[in-house]
Amino acid sequence: MKRIYLTVALIIILLILPVTKTYAEEIDMSKIGSIKIDCKHENISLKNMNTKIYKIANINQNNEYTYLSNFQVKERELNNIATSDLVKYSEELVEFINTNNIEPNNSSTTNQEGIATFNNLSVGLYLLEYESLSDNQYTYNISPVLISVPTIENNIIKYDLEINPKVETTTINSNEESEVTYGPKIETTKKSPKTNDNIMTYIILLIISLLGISIVVLYKKNRKKEKNEKNN
Repeated sequence: MKRIYLTVALIIILLILPVTKTYAEEIDMSKIGSIKIDCKHENISLKNMNTKIYKIANINQNNEYTYLSNFQVKERELNNIATSDLVKYSEELVEFINTNNIEPNNSSTTNQEGIATFNNLSVGLYLLEYESLSDNQYTYNISPVLISVPTIENNIIKYDLEINPKVETTTINSNEESEVTYGPKIETTKKSPKTNDNIMTYIILLIISLLGISIVVLYKKNRKKEKNEKNN
């Protein structure tokens, strides 16, 4: 019985180690990426919307983020942020940037098709901030968001990203607010190289499966032993 449990433990260790390292080993640290933003409300292109990009952190070969010097005073540990906290943390970063007068790495304005592009991005974690835009009917708002370059989608590492941000609209001269999502929404932590939540879920399921197998093996072994004892 002890031998079986030791074997199960060894298998778990061997399977866990490659899972936690695989993405970091595949990231090309010298690669240059880009982010293309397509801003639309229903079928209306949001042209002349100002966008800013800030590099928040670098990523190392161990697949860990480290704050850049401007953000090192932040107490929040980057590598342990839950998916549910990302929106709130993005807003906290914008407040921190405004308080400390931190300049963006770059800025861009959407064109006639509502598209803005940021090129020549080194690997790392970025914050995208959007300025509000108004026309005769609505004010359009897009929440800030953290984007990792590269991002992992269907186990494929992508350095050139395309996103369709979620748009919130407020009717001018009205307190009524509606929310419209156009196109797929990218969730950073779900597809970024540091997918702690997904890895832990995989590991837990793996452990449960292996324990189930071990229980079945032990049960069959004990049944066989009992049968042999009866025959003797």
